[in-house]
Amino acid sequence: MNFPNRYQLLQQKLSLEVEAKQQAEQESRSSAQMQALLGKKNKKLEEGLQLALRGQEKAEKKQQELADKGNALQTQNAYLAARVDGQEEDKMALKAEIRKQAEDGKQCQLTYQSLQTQKTEKEDEHNALEAEKAAITAELDYIRREDMLDETGRTKVSTYFTLKLVELFFLHDRNE
Repeated sequence: MNFPNRYQLLQQKLSLEVEAKQQAEQESRSSAQMQALLGKKNKKLEEGLQLALRGQEKAEKKQQELADKGNALQTQNAYLAARVDGQEEDKMALKAEIRKQAEDGKQCQLTYQSLQTQKTEKEDEHNALEAEKAAITAELDYIRREDMLDETGRTKVSTYFTLKLVELFFLHDRNE
């Protein structure tokens, strides 16, 4: 081979090598940029992952709190439902007691009216007996006056005479 051909061949080779080197450098820079970019993306992804994990922990904690609160509310709801049932039973018992009291009140009212009627009848009987007593007393007073009797039923005349006799005896005894 001759020299010019060889020179040309070497120059072509050199030019291919330079191009290859430039291309390799270009690819190396491009790959370094890509590596830097991927490193930044990886760092952001790791930060995002950490943030997501913290968010997940918070969400799980919140979920647990809400589950606990839900259980507490279910328990409280069951308790309140039982209380309402108990209060319904109490209300029914109180209504029954009120009905019984109302019946007792009606019975007491009827008894009161009956007793009032009996009282009025007894007062009327008492007044009639008092009037009869007063009439009998007046009649006795009249009879005593007419027959001249004292309170014990003895005649006043005989009492008068008895007193006069006693007086005479005393006078007689004194004079002797």
